[in-house]
Amino acid sequence: MEIDAQAVHALAADMFWLFAQEVGVAEANRRVLGSEGMCLLEHRFDNELFLKHPIMDLADGDRLRFLHAVAREATTACEEERNLLGIIYLEDLVAGRSPDAGGIDTAPLKWIPSSWRSSHPLERTGSLCIRHPLPALVATSSLPESRLIEVADTQTALGFQMPLFLQITDAGQASADTYFLAGYFVIPVPNAQQGDRWNGAILNSLRTVSGMKFQTPEGEIELAFDWDSAPAGTRRSVFQSLKRLLG
Repeated sequence: MEIDAQAVHALAADMFWLFAQEVGVAEANRRVLGSEGMCLLEHRFDNELFLKHPIMDLADGDRLRFLHAVAREATTACEEERNLLGIIYLEDLVAGRSPDAGGIDTAPLKWIPSSWRSSHPLERTGSLCIRHPLPALVATSSLPESRLIEVADTQTALGFQMPLFLQITDAGQASADTYFLAGYFVIPVPNAQQGDRWNGAILNSLRTVSGMKFQTPEGEIELAFDWDSAPAGTRRSVFQSLKRLLG
C-alpha cells in the first residue's frame, strides 16, 4: 500500500491537538519529542477519531506502517516547531468555523478590554476561523506585509467583535482569492481563569491581561490592554508565554 501523505498529516494533526487539549501544548510537544511520536499511538482516543480516519479498515501490516508514519510526521513537526494544521477547507474559512467547532459556545468568552493600544500601527485584516481542536486560522484576500496583525473580523467565528491579534508563522493559499494565515493568537483576557476558557476554542493562543511585547522585522511592538471590570479572579500580566506554549 502506498501511504497517503495528506492522510498521514491529517491524522497526526488531529491526534496531536486532541492530546494537547488534555495535557497542554507544551507538554504535548515534550512528550512527542521524548517518545518520537509513540505517545500519540499509545494514547486512548475517542472512537470518533477512528470514524473520521478509518485506519482500522487497513490490513494489519499497512495499518502499522501508516501509524508509524503518523508518529514520524508529528515528531518532525515538533522538531521543526512547525504547526500541524491538518486539512484546511475553503468552506470552513468562509464560514468561520469547521464542523468540529460548530457546537462551541463562545458566549462565555466575551470579555472585552475597555481600551487597547499598540506602540506601532498594525495592519487590520482577515476573518477568524476556529477549527478546535485544530489550530485556528485567519482567512484573508491578500497576504499581509507584517508578521503581527489585528484580526478584522471575529464576529463571524465568535458571535462578537473583539480585539484579537495573530503572530504569523505560516501562510498559504486556499483558493484563487483566499489565503490562510496561521500562527499564535494573542487574546486579551481579564484574568487567568477567563483565559483558561479559551482552551476550548483556540489552543494555538497566548493570553494576556496587561499586554505583551513582540520582536518583528518592523522592530519591537508592544500591545497594552486596560480593563474597567472583570470576573472574579487573580489578575496576572502574562500567564501563558510563547516559551511555555512551544515547550
